[in-house]
Amino acid sequence: MSLADLPDDIVKLILMRLPVRSLHRCKCVCKSWRDKINSPHFMERYLHASNWHLVCVELGNPPLSCDPPRSLCYIFSGESLSLTRMEIPFAGHIGQCALIGSCNGLICVANRSRNGYVQRMYLWNLFSTKYKEVQPYRSEGEIPSVRTSPIVLGFGFHPESNDYKIVMILHHQLYYNYPSGNNIKHGVHIYSLNTDSWRSLECRVPAFRSSSSAVCWNGNMHWLFSNRLIVLLNFEVFEEMALPEELLHAKVVKLLVANGLLAVCSVCEEAAVGHVHEEAQRSDCSVWVKDEYHMPWEKRHSFQVDRQVTGFDDFMKNGELLMVVDDDEHISWNPTTRQFTDHPLEVEVESDLVTLIERFVSL
Repeated sequence: MSLADLPDDIVKLILMRLPVRSLHRCKCVCKSWRDKINSPHFMERYLHASNWHLVCVELGNPPLSCDPPRSLCYIFSGESLSLTRMEIPFAGHIGQCALIGSCNGLICVANRSRNGYVQRMYLWNLFSTKYKEVQPYRSEGEIPSVRTSPIVLGFGFHPESNDYKIVMILHHQLYYNYPSGNNIKHGVHIYSLNTDSWRSLECRVPAFRSSSSAVCWNGNMHWLFSNRLIVLLNFEVFEEMALPEELLHAKVVKLLVANGLLAVCSVCEEAAVGHVHEEAQRSDCSVWVKDEYHMPWEKRHSFQVDRQVTGFDDFMKNGELLMVVDDDEHISWNPTTRQFTDHPLEVEVESDLVTLIERFVSL
């Protein structure tokens, strides 16, 4: 039996089970296979059938001992988080690395100068080893300087247009207005992967800065502005969404997506008296979720950790919440069994950690 004799449904099932790298090779087999793989329906189904991974991307400059310069990312797969190391293919060009975000199998990485200006960006599908360099937005005749530094960056997927987008919010310091007090102008610029171009958005921009990565949910971008507020962008206008009052004095707050819901994880630390007058840190943690924008926040989980929780990573494929304790160790908490599991992630360099779903996305 030849390939042409295989039923169409069988071919689709076979392709659906292949890893991303194999799919790229299968596109060269014949035109019909290429069309099947490139179809939006196939990509949507492949997303749900894909593997889930946890990825650490090295930050900072590559080691001087590397010639040519190279940086690594670390892929942790499965519930046991088995480790695979992979070289970042464009590491020799990026220098000081910053992770903008990840979505549906793509990672967005930026190269920042010392004054914070983004010199170049990359969209990277690490499972297919393909990447695309994106030139940051620049107005005509603009010279990169501290006066036009990005204060907010974001990366996400817009389902209505079936498009991946990068958001860059700049503040332009207009010295000729000084000292009137009206010398800061915000500019919102959005990159489209479909058109490979930037457009500027004319809208009111909230006066906010955010060092946290944007979270893409319901086709909108969300930034955690403070313990009081989330700022969201629907790619046309900005809106603001209040957080639960209980989070006002939280020590740690992290915005995530959990099983299709917008989630906020928080820590309210209290000191517990240990043996011989020693103080042991106890962290009171909670998980709040929102199903729809018009619905109130729901406190879905609350639990205690007998260690100092200093950050949240993300939810794992099995639903467990991965978090950082004592600054450099990782544990996960199972909402069903309420049990904790240690995860010795062997990464000794400064890195950003994101969850990634293996998906076929053409660049």
